[in-house]
Amino acid sequence: MLLSLTFLPDQSCDMKFLEEVVSGMSKEEIQAYKLYTLRKNAEKERKDLILFDAIRKKGDKYIEDEIADLLYGNKGKNSFYRLKNRLTNNILKSLSVHYYDDKNSSQVYHFLHLSEVFSNKRLFKVAHHLLKKAEEKSQEAELYELLEVIYSRHIGLSQEVITIDPEKYIAKREQNGKKLEKLRALENTLAVLSYKLKTTQNYTSKKTDLIPFLEKTVSDLVEDKSTLTPKFKLKVYRAVSQILLSKREYVALEDYLINTYQQFIDEKLFNDNNHDFKLQILTYIVNTLFKNHKVKDSLNWANKLKLAMNEFKGKLKGKYEIYYLNALVNNYNVIDKEKSISILEDVRDSDLMKRDPYFGIFVHVNLALNWFDKFDYKRSLRNFTALQLLDQYEKTSASLKFKWSIGELIVRFKIGNSENFKNKLKMIKEEFVDEIKDLSNVRDVQFIKILELLDKGKFDEILKGEIRLFVSDTGNDDELIDYNSWLRTEVGKMI
Repeated sequence: MLLSLTFLPDQSCDMKFLEEVVSGMSKEEIQAYKLYTLRKNAEKERKDLILFDAIRKKGDKYIEDEIADLLYGNKGKNSFYRLKNRLTNNILKSLSVHYYDDKNSSQVYHFLHLSEVFSNKRLFKVAHHLLKKAEEKSQEAELYELLEVIYSRHIGLSQEVITIDPEKYIAKREQNGKKLEKLRALENTLAVLSYKLKTTQNYTSKKTDLIPFLEKTVSDLVEDKSTLTPKFKLKVYRAVSQILLSKREYVALEDYLINTYQQFIDEKLFNDNNHDFKLQILTYIVNTLFKNHKVKDSLNWANKLKLAMNEFKGKLKGKYEIYYLNALVNNYNVIDKEKSISILEDVRDSDLMKRDPYFGIFVHVNLALNWFDKFDYKRSLRNFTALQLLDQYEKTSASLKFKWSIGELIVRFKIGNSENFKNKLKMIKEEFVDEIKDLSNVRDVQFIKILELLDKGKFDEILKGEIRLFVSDTGNDDELIDYNSWLRTEVGKMI
């Protein structure tokens, strides 16, 4: 699977922050901002609105210096920056108001903020009332982290309001703390494990010591029935899925995912607040069915994923679009390569490539493999080369880049330019020293050695024996290109 990354911009990125915010606003958000900002001084010419409309309408053609010169002339750069800051702050305020009741967590933050306002005004009973509303919403949505803050505020207010019993909220905080401790242990382990799986795309044979700890954590949660609330059930599902995925027990994973999904549907567990989990489990089902060679079933579930992506006004469609497309490409690569290539080329020529850096990796890796399968090695090589020019390529794990480089090495061997093959081989040996030394990659290193000897034309009885021994090992799904299948096709009749 491929996922997008989030990052905090450094100072050099702040200049583009306003443009990104404005370009990402929906019609409803634009209307909300206009209503908010025109609540006063509506009759005057508003430079902030001129700037806002310039950014929104010109898009990629927006040039900051031109609009700064239009509004303030050559000497007004500082005034222009103050205008940008004011516009940014007003947009963010309008969005905060627009979405304050969008979900339980937003309402909780709203009540918490207001309780602090009234507490500062020494209207403690009003503050306490708002805290109780925040507590009610937090309990409903199982927002344990926010409950920790709320109970602390209640205890603090008890020093000002005699009718507030601090012991009541101390007990609540301790009980909530136990749940929060278990949840954090599970989430911390899941976060690290999920990161390892994402950054290696599962193309790694390394074992992780997180699995035993995760298994014990899940076991403890399941034994404690009091913790099995809807939120914890979703967390347990995620943990069990990650355990089975890490162990590559795909048959068991398929059964578990489908049964769990149906159970959650029957219990009406999914809603607006946890819609991300529904899309996630559908994505896992689609990919697991593909791993288990059930192409038609995988495509059927991919259609369910597409329908679910449009639920709740398609609020998470952008996040899961790449998973849906990946499912189509993988499955059609098996039954209809032309259609798989067509989908990839459509993505390559769309705005998706600009919106998410992982789309570039997704497109070029899969096009390289598709053209390789169609014996068009020059087109395959062009995509392997384009892949390395992407900014996101450098941020990808070395273990995954190692696999891609071996794929490119095979393509260069097939093209038949021995000099280019040797240059690529030299680069691999220099760049991936740690991966070559890693015992979990011993099969990759053996294959590279075989490929090097084949390029040198040393096809003697010793090499034939090494190839026969190599293909006698069943291998695994770590390989970008199936080494055994390729060798049998390439030299099978001669060994």
